[in-house]
Amino acid sequence: MSHYNSFLTAAFLWYAGNAPVLAQPLDRPGRTGDFIGSLITLVSDSSVAANVRGLESFGTRHAMQANRNEIASWIRQKFLDVGITDVVADSFQYSATWQKNIIATIPGSSAANYEIVVGGHYDSQSSIPTMAPGADDNASGTAAVIEMARVLRVAQYIPKATLRFIAFGAEEMGLIGSYDYASKAQAANRQIVLMQNYDMIGHRNQSQSDRNVKVVWYQGSEVEASMDSALKRTYTTLTPILTSQYRPNSDSYPFFLRGYRAVFNIEDDFSPYYHTKNDTSGALDFKYASEIVQSGLALLLTIDGQFASTTVVTNVHQPSTWRLEQNFPNPFNARTIIRYWLTSPSKVKLTVTNLHGQTLAELVNGDQDAGWKEVFWTANVSSGVYFYRLEAIPGGDAGRFVETRKMILVK
Repeated sequence: MSHYNSFLTAAFLWYAGNAPVLAQPLDRPGRTGDFIGSLITLVSDSSVAANVRGLESFGTRHAMQANRNEIASWIRQKFLDVGITDVVADSFQYSATWQKNIIATIPGSSAANYEIVVGGHYDSQSSIPTMAPGADDNASGTAAVIEMARVLRVAQYIPKATLRFIAFGAEEMGLIGSYDYASKAQAANRQIVLMQNYDMIGHRNQSQSDRNVKVVWYQGSEVEASMDSALKRTYTTLTPILTSQYRPNSDSYPFFLRGYRAVFNIEDDFSPYYHTKNDTSGALDFKYASEIVQSGLALLLTIDGQFASTTVVTNVHQPSTWRLEQNFPNPFNARTIIRYWLTSPSKVKLTVTNLHGQTLAELVNGDQDAGWKEVFWTANVSSGVYFYRLEAIPGGDAGRFVETRKMILVK
């Protein structure tokens, strides 16, 4: 992590297609029927640890050392090894040297013009530049980015938006690599809907029982930070701590300055070995780091799963069967939209209940024509898990359609 200190609501279009696509469905013990829960179990502690140690083994990754090209090539090969074919080294100049961002791209499908960026910097810092192993700062973040990419390729996940996994160079010199990338993206009018940043995620005070992690939020990205926090509570043992601390100190900041949404994860117990020769893998908790990776994947899948093509949004897409969509956004803060498709005119009842089955709101109760319907719910209740239930009784001899979905409120 360095010492240096509106946008595209239209990108969050209604998710009116199918659930996120896997070429082969996953079914993991204890997670049956939960797509995100199934996929994130593929995150491997040993894989994260191996990549941290691989980066650590260079001895130094200081941006001004002569081995910087060797390190960049090593990272590029790691992305190729996990099965991503589009991996480029994007060069930029700093202090009479050429530095590199390594960018691995998984192309999107129905919403390929939108992008989700997952990034972490790979350079390190120390008072002795030739001895800067940087296991926590920031081999841990780079390993997280590589691991997320690996898991998605293993699962044969087909994203809707284009996914870019980036190892940024020269962060310790003043966020140079991320400034370069964000500036180029803005100049090209690129539609980045979220930048997920991981910087120093491996250290946890072993004398304490908490598993806290800081979720750094930026103005304009409150919903995404709340989503990140809720997903951590849902899928991991982590306790998210929402904070504005460290905002200008890592690679998410240049994206924020250019109007892009960003969320930044960093360990709660700040490493005592920061920027020293003692920042080694032996001081890291890889199970803790891997849970942060899992929550990062959950956030990526949640954001990507809520995209649809323009044709879907304008209702050209007409399902052949009854459909109740996942509410958007989910998790949400106070207000959300519920969308459903009726294949024929029906008597419709749409209700919201709590965990005890008590009805909290009756959103629809009456006759409706066929087609897409959208209903807003403003939740005047406390944070928690709620359910919405659609019951549609068509005219004629057709059977009744009933479906219930879960949603998460975070205030």
